[in-house]
Amino acid sequence: MNSLKNIKGFSELGYEKTWLEKYGKWMLMVVVFLILGFGGVQYYSHYQNKQSLKASFVYDEMLFALQKQDIERAREKGEVLLKQGQVPYAALGALMLAKMDIEQEKFSEAKEHLATLHFRDSPLVLQAVAKVRLARVLAVLKNYDEALNILNQDTITGFETLLDEAKGDIYLLKNEKQKASKAFQAAILNMPQGVPLWRVQIKQTDLSVKEDS
Repeated sequence: MNSLKNIKGFSELGYEKTWLEKYGKWMLMVVVFLILGFGGVQYYSHYQNKQSLKASFVYDEMLFALQKQDIERAREKGEVLLKQGQVPYAALGALMLAKMDIEQEKFSEAKEHLATLHFRDSPLVLQAVAKVRLARVLAVLKNYDEALNILNQDTITGFETLLDEAKGDIYLLKNEKQKASKAFQAAILNMPQGVPLWRVQIKQTDLSVKEDS
């Protein structure tokens, strides 16, 4: 009986040995892969945090340069942020570069900065601000239809008022008063609670007075 147990044990041991010889290397590879994968995720997370910290320092340097009216250095730091591509600092850098362009009436350059892909993964508020600023820059360049197309693409929930007001302003530039009036009405209806209505209401009222006169 014992011999049978020994034979059975030997048989099981032999089977396990054969199984390990056949699949052991693959198991080891899977284990190593999982360990490396976990380590890779940890490393990537650490790397991203480190890059984000660097970007925050560069952004602070850009703001400091702007306070000192050192536009050249501010632009330099803004371009660094674009190259680093860290969210949301790349988007903030693009917005600040566009702001500097607009202040210097470099509208074509502002268009390029606002049309970059740096806003794709950025917070919705930055996407909305960039969309409206790009539309207004296009309006200055008299590309009204392109500006309206930008505003009508991919409505950003929660920022309808900002977009509708910009639409109204651009329709006014095109002398399409009825469309402008509808856009201002939509802006008023979509106005978030607590946000003052007076600016859009003045535009709507002024437009109504002109239509009646």
